[in-house]
Parts: sequence; structure tokens; C-alpha cells
Amino acid sequence: MISLYQLSIFLTVVDEGNYSAAAKKLNMTQPAVSMQIKGLEERYKTRLFERQGQRMAPTERAQALIGPARELLAVATKTEKTISGPGSGELSGRLTLVVTVEGRQLPPLLADFQRLHAAVIINARRQPEAEALAALRDGSADLAVLGEAAASKQFESITLLEDELVPVVPANHPWASLAEDTPLHLGEMVVQPLVLPPAGSELRSAIEDALAERGLTSQDLQPSLEFDRIEDVALAVEAGAGLGFISRSRVSPAAVYVAQSFGNGEVASPISIPLRAYLVRPRRARPTPVAAAFWRYVNDE
Repeated sequence: MISLYQLSIFLTVVDEGNYSAAAKKLNMTQPAVSMQIKGLEERYKTRLFERQGQRMAPTERAQALIGPARELLAVATKTEKTISGPGSGELSGRLTLVVTVEGRQLPPLLADFQRLHAAVIINARRQPEAEALAALRDGSADLAVLGEAAASKQFESITLLEDELVPVVPANHPWASLAEDTPLHLGEMVVQPLVLPPAGSELRSAIEDALAERGLTSQDLQPSLEFDRIEDVALAVEAGAGLGFISRSRVSPAAVYVAQSFGNGEVASPISIPLRAYLVRPRRARPTPVAAAFWRYVNDE
């Protein structure tokens, strides 16, 4: 089913005329907006925009989508207000989230939900996974955002966000100017100054697994810098520290996504590591109206 979140981004690009202006209005990065539009195009095998000078003009297929998209978002807003409770003209209350993962897509998603429900107050705090699950159990948090679906039958999970971890280099790096069809050998990667998450972390393990499939072992990776947070890895790469792995939605003009194929011998392909975040709630506890509304909102995405 088509995502209300993607439709909202689509309409913002239509209204603002280009990805940059849409990203600014949505408090997102331009690559994140572009990735959402690309996701729609790939899913429905059609082009939605064509560049005309500085503007992104809707294609004929996109023009046909604009009216139904606006109607669908209006109906969604009306439905949320209707279901918020008897005697209540507007959904109100507090939503407490405990978050264990990073993701630039989460704040815009929360902001979009809050725009639909101006009387809702959202509090999102970062905690380790064990503490996040404990907060769900004792009721001090309504929902949790985890890097993996909860394994315990006490909880239920739905996919909240999807992104990918990709290699990036500073904008002045020699690889930044290479043509995309220029292959790179994995040996060229390990001699670069590397900026990575710490050994043993979930993100580091994901990177090591992806490189192991291409023939590199964890011993081959000798980082110059290690940071717990993807945001810090991104900032270090942008400052010229070396090659790092960050989420695709976080890529900025100061860092260039290395889209070239990496490999050993005949096997070579671009490196892309799936990243997912899950929304989790207690299975038996009765959710607050705000928590239930946000769960439905994400489920509709």
C-alpha cells in the first residue's frame, strides 16, 4: 500500500518545485527526499519528476497523482480526528518514545505526525535497548524504536524506517570524482584512513558481515577513528578524516557516496547495507489514544 509519508513528501516537492526547497520545508536532507521519491518511482515503475532548469516538474503520471494524493491525506487527517475519542475534537496528549537507534528520518516523521495533531506533545529520549524494553514493561514509555524487531512474545513490532548504510568519502577525496562505472578493489579500501563504529557494536558487525561476503575479514579493518554514533562518523568524514559508512539519508554535499563497485576478482558490486528501525509496543498493555494513533500512522506508511 502506498505510504502517506511518501505522499506527503511527493506533494511537498510538487508545491516547492525542487528537492532542496522541499527538504528545507520538511526539515530533511535533500538525499533523504530524493530517496523517498526514488522509492515511489521504483515501486510503481514510473517517473514522477523531470528536471526543467532549477525546477523538478511533475510528469504526466505525477500530475494524475496530485489530486488523489491531496484527497487521501485530507481523509487521513479527518479519520485521525474522528477516531481520537468521543467528545474530543482533536487528538491530544503526550507520546513518550524510547529510541535505541540513529536515523535522520525519525525527526521528520515525528514532526509530520505532530503537524497533523498540533495538540500532541512528543518526547523522544535515547536509551540502551535493555532500558528501553524495561520502560515499555513498566509503562514509563509508550513505544520504543529499536534496531531489531523484539524477539520476546511480550512485544509486537512493525517496521518504522528503512535506510541503507553506504561508504562515503570527503568531497575532496580522489574517489569523489571517479565515474560510477569505475571498479574499485577491496584492497584499496583497507589502505584508506577508516572511520568506523567501535568493534562489537551492531553497526560494526553489519559492516564486517557485508565486507566478509566480498572477502575481507574483520582483521583487515584497522580504523583510524571510532565513534559510537553514525552522526559523528559522518561529521568526521565531512571534516576529511577518511572513508566511513553512514546512512544514505545522512549523505551531504561535504561527503560523497562511493557508488562504485567493490570486489575481489570477478565479483564486484556497490556496497549497500540495509538498515531498519522497528516500532515496538507491549502486546497486552492498552495503548493511550496518542500511542495508538501513532502506531496506526506508522502502519499505514
